[in-house]
Order: sequence, then C-alpha cells, then structure tokens
Amino acid sequence: MKRRLVLFLMLMVQFFMAQNKVEDYLHLGDKYRFDNKDYKLVWSSHPASNFYKQEYILPNENVEKYTRMIMIDFLEGDLTPKDAISNFVNNLENSKKQNPIINYQMYERENEYMLDFIISKNSQDGKEILILERNIYRYFRINTPKRKGVLLFGVSDRAYTKKEMDNMFSVLKNKKLDLVNKVIQIEVPKIK
Repeated sequence: MKRRLVLFLMLMVQFFMAQNKVEDYLHLGDKYRFDNKDYKLVWSSHPASNFYKQEYILPNENVEKYTRMIMIDFLEGDLTPKDAISNFVNNLENSKKQNPIINYQMYERENEYMLDFIISKNSQDGKEILILERNIYRYFRINTPKRKGVLLFGVSDRAYTKKEMDNMFSVLKNKKLDLVNKVIQIEVPKIK
C-alpha cells in the first residue's frame, strides 16, 4: 500500500512537471538580456498553429507578481505590424469605456510600430486599483526564408502597492521616454 502511494505521488509530480514544461518555441534561449539584466524564460504557449508566445521574468520573481516581464510573441502569416497594432488599439479603445485608466501612445518608424500603454486591474466596485501595468509593445515584420509574420517584443512593468503606483506615475510624468528609448534600441530578436 505504501509503495503504491509513493508510486502514485511520483507519477503526479511528473504529470505536473510535464504540464509546467516551458518550451522555447522561438529558439531564443532560456534567457533574454534587456536593460543589463538577464530574464529567464518561465512561460510559453503555442495556442494556434501560427501563434507562439514566450514570457521572461527576473529569476527571483513569478508570473503572477512580477515587476518587469519581457514578452516575445510571433504570429506567422501575412499580417503586417500596422494590422497588428490597429487590432490591439481597437481592443484598448473598447476596454477604455469601462476603465478610464487606460491610456496609450503610438509611435511609427520605418514600417515598425510601437505602442506605449497603461492598463489596470481594479476592484469589483471600481474604486481601487489593484494592479497598474505599463506596457511597451514593439512590432516588427519578419520576412526570412523560414519565417514570415509579425514579431512582438513587449516590456511589461507592474505596480501593486500605492507607493509602487505613485512611483510608476512619477516615472511616466518625468522619464516616460527612458523605457521607450530602451525598447527602440533593441535588435530584432532572431527567431528560428
């Protein structure tokens, strides 16, 4: 009986480990360097035959509560960066009707597009901000012999406490372009 229980527990552990296996679909490696910090690949998904998602966070953080996350998504096909950003802006506009915190600014340069936006998760009564999130998404057109589509490089910063949120608003007021410029300077991630 005891052996069966141990065997069962071992099988359950293996099952859950298999469920949490992170796949490097884009062949970028299990680490990504941004702003002089190494981010670890912690989550990936292949939700459709032409869509891949990878998320990287600092080693001491977790996906549910992070301060900064790097996101790299790839959508294979004929979609252009302009199409991708237009779809996302439409979603933001629709969400803005229920969430007045949502705000965004779009940048365009040489057929690349970038979106800098703020979103929040609020309490059910809408009176309290639970999570404040600033994202910068940069959209690239990928056109190689092996891959064609739109690549999204995203940086997501989150604040959870009033002090962190006040700091984020201060950064947005006084140093908004610092992070924008860092995202502008990245090279296009070389997916395979």
